[in-house]
Amino acid sequence: MAQKLWMKRILIPIWVLQLLICAILAAVSIIALYAFGQAVAQGDFNGTAGVIAALNGSVAAALALSLITILLDLLEIILLAKQKLKPAPHLGFQVVKGGAWTIWFFLVVVAYTKSQQSGFALLLAGLLCLTSVAQLVYGAVIYHRHRKGTLARGQYAPATIAQPVTQQIALDEPMFKAYQPPRADASIDIEDSARPPHRHGAYSNGVLYEE
Repeated sequence: MAQKLWMKRILIPIWVLQLLICAILAAVSIIALYAFGQAVAQGDFNGTAGVIAALNGSVAAALALSLITILLDLLEIILLAKQKLKPAPHLGFQVVKGGAWTIWFFLVVVAYTKSQQSGFALLLAGLLCLTSVAQLVYGAVIYHRHRKGTLARGQYAPATIAQPVTQQIALDEPMFKAYQPPRADASIDIEDSARPPHRHGAYSNGVLYEE
């Protein structure tokens, strides 16, 4: 059932692109957290405590979203390979990823307009938002088809064609027996059968006196 519902030529490219971007973003976030922590510890960063917390929070959020997306994508791949990927859970995964990355994209856009984010971060956020929304739309379409009872890929079950009756009629049934004309001696048989048995004797006044 699962294999009939899903189109791999749509799912696999999105998974590959999303996993690649999330892996890059997670690696960059880990490096950024480490470098930022070293800078703060050595006194090279002169920002306030609020700014430090905000930067740490934004990088940690990007790392968390990347790891969650990787885990959900791997779970979807495993379920599809085992033919256990259902429309409702899949749509739920896409709602989580689509909503999270859409919010993240708008936050990055706002930060970019204030020169607080690089163009590279904006590109990664835009690609993740685009792939997540594409998965969400595809998951909603599949869920809608599943609820309507249609088959996968918009195809319907072929109409049942009536097959010709191949059962042979038994010609030895009474109603199908060939008409048998009466024999020439049928009247003789009938008369003989209707005639009373012959008895020897003499009649007198309609009474038979047997010998």
